[in-house]
Amino acid sequence: TTVRQLLWSETGEQIPDAERYDIVLAADVVYLEQFHGALLGTSSRSLRVGGLFILIASKRNGSLDKFITLARTTFPSTHTSDSYDPDVTKAIRRSAKCFPIMVRLAHAPETEERFGLSDARA
Repeated sequence: TTVRQLLWSETGEQIPDAERYDIVLAADVVYLEQFHGALLGTSSRSLRVGGLFILIASKRNGSLDKFITLARTTFPSTHTSDSYDPDVTKAIRRSAKCFPIMVRLAHAPETEERFGLSDARA
């Protein structure tokens, strides 16, 4: 497991293949819409071929829906789920404004099968 700080940019430095990741995780980072493109550019460049970007965020203020719409232009395989963990559902009522949604982004649908997520689609 390797962790690295990534500075967001839409068209930043190219990351060598050996330094790319199978999975990129992000949480609560889509509230400021002006950074959506930079987040997508950085995450796309950071993933290995067949990699998966997983985002957890709530639907507050509509920014998550706007991010997902933009994400589909970079990641053709885009799936959301609000039933990914029974403990989360139990702790935070699904109707709560801050209920965390899981968004899975990949360049190809086979990626979700690779990570055993194809049955988790919502």
